Amino acid sequence: MKKNYFIILLILIIINATLEARNLQSDKNMDLSIQNTNTELPKQIDSITTWYSMSRKNDILIYQYIVSGTYNNINVNEYLKDSEFLHNYKQSSENFIINKYCSYPDTRKLINNGYTLKQQFFKKNGIYLFEINIDRNICLSKGL
Repeated sequence: MKKNYFIILLILIIINATLEARNLQSDKNMDLSIQNTNTELPKQIDSITTWYSMSRKNDILIYQYIVSGTYNNINVNEYLKDSEFLHNYKQSSENFIINKYCSYPDTRKLINNGYTLKQQFFKKNGIYLFEINIDRNICLSKGL
């Protein structure tokens, strides 16, 4: 009987070591992917949004954006001081990003594997504006 417990314990130790090795390899692959992505940045997303950085903290992927420029001949930098404009910009960004990331197969796979996708928005001078966090529960709550 003790021999069976020993064998089961040994099997569990091997399985655990295998899973940890896979996680380390997965982390290395993710870090390499982020490093490659950062070599392609900054990237203009739309007329006022520039994606400038990506990083990872454990299971949180952090995307950082600068909001600046003009939209429909309006200097966005002036309007970012207006709380109503900022609220509307956040709402439209949030709806778009959640739908996009929850629906796109590659990002949805990350979300389903336990990653949170954090979108952080800053003014050109580095002042923090807001962030949007997307995880599995957000996607499910939106029916996506």
